[in-house]
Amino acid sequence: MFGLTIATVIFASILIIKGSAIVMGGRAFTDFALKFLYQRQMAIALWAVAVCWTLWETVKLGPSDFGSFKPLLFLIFAGLGISSVWMLRDYLIVRAVAVLNLYISWYFLKAAFLQPEWTRVFFVVPVYLFIIISLWFSVAPWRVRDLLMWIRNDKQHGALLGWGQLGYGVWLLVVAATYRFFI
Repeated sequence: MFGLTIATVIFASILIIKGSAIVMGGRAFTDFALKFLYQRQMAIALWAVAVCWTLWETVKLGPSDFGSFKPLLFLIFAGLGISSVWMLRDYLIVRAVAVLNLYISWYFLKAAFLQPEWTRVFFVVPVYLFIIISLWFSVAPWRVRDLLMWIRNDKQHGALLGWGQLGYGVWLLVVAATYRFFI
């Protein structure tokens, strides 16, 4: 249960920070985020972290997870990761953040594995939603730009999105506080 509590608090903090940035930042937040999409050095750095994490997970493969092909998979993933810096120049940062979101979501789901259903329902559903969004943004990364422009141009919907994330983050903190008392 301790792992689920920590994971829930971390995920709630992420939602609160993102929601607060959208609500409080307004146009300054979207301007910063739009400029961030085109930071080539930051994109390469985040992509390097994502590729290194992928290679680390490849090294840890067991026999039931294609472990006998470990050297081949390592070379393929390393080659794809390095060539992506030159081949996927546009929105590389979105793809890097999407891959990192997938790995972080994986650890969140591992923390919720085999926990009682009522403790993980409020936590696991938004994590799966983040996985779907990350997969969608990795396939169509320009949608992040479109989303930021939508938040920038339609203040009412942007505020609704920000308040929704902020409110759900606070709700998850309340849920995490109840784990200890009801088990």
